[in-house]
Amino acid sequence: MRTSLILGAAVIALLAAAAAYWLWPARPVPVVFGNLHDYAFLPSGEMPEMAVLSAADDTYVGKVTLPFVPDTVLVAPQVLRIVLISEATRTIALYNLQRQAVESTLTLDFVPANPVLSPDGQQLALADMQAGVVGFVDLVAGVLRARTDGLSLPEHLAFDGDSTLLFVPDNAAHEIVVIDSGDGNRWDPILLPAGSAPADLSALTRTPDGRFGLVSDAGSGRVHVIGFYAWAVIRTLEVGTGPGRAYGTADGQFMLVASEGDASVTVIDTDAFDIVARLPGMRGVTSIATGFFENLAYLISETEEAAVVIDLAKLAVVGRLDLPGRPGIAVADVDGKKIYVPLTGSGKLALIDVHKIEVAKIFPRLVQAPHVALLAVSNNYCH
Repeated sequence: MRTSLILGAAVIALLAAAAAYWLWPARPVPVVFGNLHDYAFLPSGEMPEMAVLSAADDTYVGKVTLPFVPDTVLVAPQVLRIVLISEATRTIALYNLQRQAVESTLTLDFVPANPVLSPDGQQLALADMQAGVVGFVDLVAGVLRARTDGLSLPEHLAFDGDSTLLFVPDNAAHEIVVIDSGDGNRWDPILLPAGSAPADLSALTRTPDGRFGLVSDAGSGRVHVIGFYAWAVIRTLEVGTGPGRAYGTADGQFMLVASEGDASVTVIDTDAFDIVARLPGMRGVTSIATGFFENLAYLISETEEAAVVIDLAKLAVVGRLDLPGRPGIAVADVDGKKIYVPLTGSGKLALIDVHKIEVAKIFPRLVQAPHVALLAVSNNYCH
C-alpha cells in the first residue's frame, strides 16, 4: 500500500514537472549577429532600440538595445561599427553589433550635428551651426582629430571622393568653403555666381568619378556644377522652383533634382551636364533611390505618402506607388533590386520590388517612429 502511494506520488510529481516544462514561458534565446554587411537596420526615433533584419532573405532577426535614443545612426562597415550620435549629451558612441555593446564613446565640446561619413569609412565630419564649428572624428582611434572654427552657420557637409577634403556651403558668402580633413585648415573657397540674397544652398553632391560636384540653390531655382579640376563653377542650370539637393545614379550617368515649389524633378545628364528632362514629381521628397540596372528612379514623398517612378531610359514617369504610411528616408540595396522604406507613424517597414514597381512586403511594427533605414552597403549614392 505504502509502495503504491509512493509510486503514485512520484508519477504525479513527474507529470507536474513535465507540464511545467512545456507550459512555462521559454526564455528567449539571445540573437547572435554576424557581419554588418548581412543586415538592414531600422533605428527607433523615440526609444533606445534598433530592429535588425536579414538583408539576404528579408526576415526579422531581432532587436538590439542602444545606450540612448540617438539623433543619428550611421553604419560604418570599414571599422565594423554602428555610429550613434546624441546631440543633447554631445556624445558619439561606437556600437559593436556582434558584442551588442558600446565599444567606445567620445564626448565633444560642441553639438555633433549634421554628420556625414567619409567615403573610406574611416572618419566622421560634424557641424555645430550655432557655434560655427566643424569637427573631424577618427573612427579608428575614436578621437577628435581636427576642428575648424569661425564658420558661418555650417549645416550641409560633403567629402570629396578621396576623403581628404570637406565641402561646406556658405549661404552668406555665396561660396563653398573647403576644409582639409587631416588638419582642419581651410583651402581656397570655390566661389558661386551671385543669386538670391541670401542663398539657400544644399549639400554638395559629387559625381562617382569625383570630378564634379552639384549644389542646388533653393532661393534662385538653380543648380551649380563645380569642376574640381578647374576649382570653379563650370555651369549653372535653371531647374524647378525651390530645388533640393541632387541625387545621383550609382553608374554616374544622371543627377536628379526634386523641386519643392513646383513639385517637379529635373534629370541632368552628366556627360555635358545638360538638362534632358523635367518631369512631374512630388513635394516633400525625403530621398531618391535608383535601381534595376539604374533604369528606374524612385522619388519618395512624405507629403503624399507615395513614390513616383521614373524610367531613366525613356525619361518618363512610368508609375506611382502609394505607400501604407508616411515614409522616412529610404535606402536601396547594393544590387538595386529592392528599396527599404521606413514608415514613420506606424513603425512598419515597406519593402519595394524595384523592377515590379510594387510593395513586395510590409514588416509589422518593428520599432517606434523609424525615420531612416540603413544598410552597410547600398546602391544609393548620396554625396
